[in-house]
Amino acid sequence: MDKQAILHIGSRVVAKEAEALYAIAATLGDTGFYEAVNLIRASAGHVIILGVGKSGHVGRKICSSLSSIGTPSFFIHPVEAKHGDLGMITADDIIILISYSGRTDEIMQLMPYLHQREVPVIAITGNRLSPLAESADIVIAFDIKGEACSYDIVPTVSASATLALGDAMAIALMESRGFSAQDFSKNHPAGHLGALLAAR
Repeated sequence: MDKQAILHIGSRVVAKEAEALYAIAATLGDTGFYEAVNLIRASAGHVIILGVGKSGHVGRKICSSLSSIGTPSFFIHPVEAKHGDLGMITADDIIILISYSGRTDEIMQLMPYLHQREVPVIAITGNRLSPLAESADIVIAFDIKGEACSYDIVPTVSASATLALGDAMAIALMESRGFSAQDFSKNHPAGHLGALLAAR
């Protein structure tokens, strides 16, 4: 495959993801985004995120972002949750479940146990009519026209959409709380970013 063909594929992928993000930004008010941010703002506990596969990887990054801006957060793998890690969840915590299909078995099997603990559940999903959306207290649902690959199977656009929603939540929390660069530096003292903040 020649250079132009490779560049065409790369540009197509980036453009398709960008198109989806613009559409999600325009319809954010139709989701539970506002309610989710306010719920987290009022919480004295942790934000706990669960997801499987690519959703799990994205969830870990969202946890990292939330923690760095003063919202303590950690990730639990859904399978490990059923083998004792449910004990990490307290009544003060908030759960975010990530599943693009809204039907992930490992996620749905946890719902009875989460309801027993009476913890609020936020769902991030690409299917607003899914079992997950029906079971959650707050739903942030998004629509995409398909994944970026030719076969519409590789989690690309859906993963970028989920990550962008997590970033949007983190920054909304950060700015609404007046969390400053100095506050951020206390949580991120190392690396190039830490050095830049220390020099301010």
